[in-house]
This record gives sequence, C-alpha cells and structure tokens, in this order.
Amino acid sequence: MHERKNDVVFINGVSTDICKKFIQYKRGMGQKYPRSNQYNLLNVCRILNSLEASKPILSKETVEILAARRPKESPATQVKRIIFLRQFATFMSVMGFEAYIYPKRRMPQYKYDFRPYLFSHEQIVSIIKAADEIVPTNYSPRAHLVYPAIIRTIYGCGLRSSEALKLEVRNVNLKDSILFIEKSKAIPADMFQCLDS
Repeated sequence: MHERKNDVVFINGVSTDICKKFIQYKRGMGQKYPRSNQYNLLNVCRILNSLEASKPILSKETVEILAARRPKESPATQVKRIIFLRQFATFMSVMGFEAYIYPKRRMPQYKYDFRPYLFSHEQIVSIIKAADEIVPTNYSPRAHLVYPAIIRTIYGCGLRSSEALKLEVRNVNLKDSILFIEKSKAIPADMFQCLDS
C-alpha cells in the first residue's frame, strides 16, 4: 500500500497487511479514508495482532467486544463503529479470511433529535461586541484582528466554524464578495457567494 504523509502507522503483525489493504480498497473506491477514519482500524489491527493466530481472524467474540457501547458514548458514535466493523468484516471475508459480520438487525436504533440553537439578535450583537473588545496579548498578538473577522464571516456567510478557520487568502475575493469554500458539507458547489448586506 502506498502510504501517505498523514497516515496512521500500523505496527507489523499477522493482521497488519489486511488492514492496510482495506485502506487501499477504500481509497480505490474513491474515498479519502483520512487519519481520523484510520484509528478504528488501528484499534482493530492491534487487537487482531495480539491474538495467537497464524492468520487474520475476526471472531464473533472480538466483534461483540468492539461493537459494545462505551461509557458516555453517543448511540450515533456506536453505530458508526459498527458500520465500520461490518465493512471491514465483509472485506476480510471476501479476501478469504474468517470474519464475523455483525448482523444488521442488531444495529442499535436511535432517534436523531438534534435541535439547532437559535441566537437572538441581541445575543449576536453581544457576541460581535465581545469580539471587537478583544485586546492583543503576547500569546495571541493578532487575536483582536482575527476573531472579529471570523465571527462576522461565520454569521454573515452562514459558514461552519471549521470552514471559516480553513479559509486562506487565495479563497477570498473581496472585489466580488466571494468566498471559495473547499470540502464543504453545507454547500454542494465549490463556491459560496457572500453578498454585502
């Protein structure tokens, strides 16, 4: 597998090769499979490598332990981990290894009940005012310039905080009031026009 700069490092073991091939398979399917997604696989790889086996085996017992809900874990996080385990087990099975596929019928059910918090006009004004009152410090000498701009950009353009923080000079066209948002979840297009109010 061609490893990338930010890939997680897998320790050599009986199951390391199949884990690396899974990443290669995912990327071959057009998925980026970044470092954040590799940690679940790294944890599974460590467990499989610690077993006394001559070849990779993903047993029912191991899957049940890995699929169990952890203390203070949200149901959504557990479900994501189980989905990953099902995908990895299916891949292992196709590659000719013994692997228990967690039954779909046993997937935890949960209700997505997210409710966004809506700020009042007065709260927005107070947040912007607080940002404008930030003073520079030795630790953060440009905070008084950066935070007011970030707050206004998030509010005025409807960006996620991560999108605003990833903006670079090349993404900003002040002449035409356009921000170029890369890898946005909120907008399908690559361009988001922020009109002057």
